[in-house]
Amino acid sequence: MDNWGQLKIEILRTPLTYVYLANVARESLKQNTAAGAMAASVFAAFAAEAYFNHVGQERIEYWEKASLESLRPQAKAVLLNNLLLGVSVDWSTPPYQTLAEAISYRNALAHGKTETTKALTTLAGASDDLWSSGRLVKWERCQDLAVAKRLVEDVEQLIERMQSALGNSGSPFDALRLGEPRAKP
Repeated sequence: MDNWGQLKIEILRTPLTYVYLANVARESLKQNTAAGAMAASVFAAFAAEAYFNHVGQERIEYWEKASLESLRPQAKAVLLNNLLLGVSVDWSTPPYQTLAEAISYRNALAHGKTETTKALTTLAGASDDLWSSGRLVKWERCQDLAVAKRLVEDVEQLIERMQSALGNSGSPFDALRLGEPRAKP
């Protein structure tokens, strides 16, 4: 049997999910639409949670065995900050305050339900568009481009700060994947 030239190649790929999700959030903002803002808000929350899972799996050996991946994103943030960085999470200021907002929108959409809001106005105080003068349900607020932009920027800042605090240099968004093809004899 002639095996000349039959070198086996093992290809190991590690796509960095949080980078892809952050890219989707950023690209969604470019649509300049309510739908783009909504997508950006949700994908910002996804990116943060994917980053927490990435760091947890990378730095905590029992992450998968202890099913820590199934914790809520806020619990992951607290666990990783306390355990790895020795700091508390301040949910009253950005970027964690913003992360909580992004997660709230994500949850409202993921577990969507029809809601009715009520607003009282006078005919003299009503806008031309009575529909838009009513109160918004929680998830509708993430359709605002300024809100979505803030969510995306703050989540990226949170990831960059955490990455730096963990002693990793460079931007956490520079690479889409880890690993390279390797020849295996």
